[in-house]
Amino acid sequence: MRELIKKLKNWQSFKTLFQTLRSPQSSSSNSPASPGDSLEDLLESAAAHQASNQLEAAAEIYLNILRDYPNKSWWYNRPLWEVLEKTNRLQTAIAILDQSNGQSGSVQPAIALNLAEALTRQGDNQAAITHYQSVSYAKFSKSYPKLVETAWTETPLSPQFIIIGAAKSGTSALYSYLASHPKVLPAVVKEINFWSHRFQQGLPWYQSHFPAISEEIAKQQGLMTGEASPSYFAHPDAPQRIKQAYPNIRLIVSLRNPVDRTISHYYDRVRRRQEMRPLDVAIYESLAGNSSPSTSVDFVPDYLRESCYSVNLKSWYSHFEAEQIYVIKSENLLNQPAATSQSVFEYLGLPNHQLRHYRKYNVGNYKASESMIDHDSDVKLRAALRDYFKEDIEQLKEIIGSELTW
Repeated sequence: MRELIKKLKNWQSFKTLFQTLRSPQSSSSNSPASPGDSLEDLLESAAAHQASNQLEAAAEIYLNILRDYPNKSWWYNRPLWEVLEKTNRLQTAIAILDQSNGQSGSVQPAIALNLAEALTRQGDNQAAITHYQSVSYAKFSKSYPKLVETAWTETPLSPQFIIIGAAKSGTSALYSYLASHPKVLPAVVKEINFWSHRFQQGLPWYQSHFPAISEEIAKQQGLMTGEASPSYFAHPDAPQRIKQAYPNIRLIVSLRNPVDRTISHYYDRVRRRQEMRPLDVAIYESLAGNSSPSTSVDFVPDYLRESCYSVNLKSWYSHFEAEQIYVIKSENLLNQPAATSQSVFEYLGLPNHQLRHYRKYNVGNYKASESMIDHDSDVKLRAALRDYFKEDIEQLKEIIGSELTW
């Protein structure tokens, strides 16, 4: 404990210096960005201004990014939209994206999805719904032209499955393999996050993310749709919300070694510029129950909570029958993608389908040499995490009735 306290005190001093050096005011330039800056430079500059609470400067950079790179997947960039909301720049963003979307004369999926995100945050859900459905229509008109011509309706198809987590446990790979199945019609985006963070948008908004194919024809042809939002797994209200709307839905859970998942989650936050604490400080603060805000965003990730699988699964099993929840291990998906995918297909009642190539998705691996802590500290950190998760893993074995090698 003494070592931990010393480490945390040293971190407080380092954090003050880090914030000073990172502050845009420490730069010789007073401009939020310079002409010719790369996209990476612009994002770094925006993050620095945001961390220093210079939101107006950050907003200007983000608007320039939307203007110059409208075809990127910005609907996932939470810091960008938070800044534009707080500075009342959403309407400007909508105008920029609307102009870009209209220049080609046809639906540009990425721009339309960015526009839908802006409209959603602006409170214009009906306009957002129109854009979500336009993307879905354009997408399936290319891949399933006859189906769209004969079966497209005004009512979106209800999801038959949801991958609920866990985060950093291979959900992107699993969803990609599922979306590649000819009988699966995927949502317009992988992570809708409706049942966790966006429930206030209403069910019509959620359903607009799915293709508007006739339920009757979908059943006749064995077609289904679904989504994957890892934020559902540890959310306290998600199980009950989903149960009330779709009582017969099938849920899929991918679990990863909790130590690896926790560390991977940390690095994902660093990559997104939402975490600036060193790895060992962030984890030890969580272990000590002393986690405090480390970024400008309005929440602090609990790296440990999402790795406590038995606690989270108990909540889901209390709302759904056991046969409605299918648990896989992400290690199996990584090492045996064909066999593991086929087991999921069988669970969903889908025919066998072999992909030509099972793309290896990055689940956030890291090496101790890249972790900014020395090898001995890395070993101690992993040992502390293993000790923390030991009891939860034993309970998990009983819940899923399977041996674990973690």
